[in-house]
Amino acid sequence: MHIVPDDIPDGMVDEYRRAFRFVEERRYAEAKSILKTCVEAYPQFVVARKEYALVLRKLGELDAALAERQAIRKMAPADEVTRQELTMLLTLLGRHEQAFDEAVELRKMHPLNMSYRKMVRTLSRM
Repeated sequence: MHIVPDDIPDGMVDEYRRAFRFVEERRYAEAKSILKTCVEAYPQFVVARKEYALVLRKLGELDAALAERQAIRKMAPADEVTRQELTMLLTLLGRHEQAFDEAVELRKMHPLNMSYRKMVRTLSRM
């Protein structure tokens, strides 16, 4: 289920859903155009921003995907998926120190998660 703020018009929500279907079909370029419109019109539309960041990554636009994820992190700092994506994007972009810092934050948020512990150990060696 996708949580949509009440101030997002129904027509824009419909466009988001259409873009989401395109993503499921791996039609990323089409989804990107729609999601960009959603995000530009309603920057607070976090689920659309998250999907947009995913599409940007899938299209290989890593710097743009990173910028989106950083913006989402400011709006929703406890969003675990965004923090995971940030860590991955930073690693892919060779920003290992920042990726390590992000992984440490994830581990602090979820201290019993063994995947995050392993991620921190791996990144500490880079």
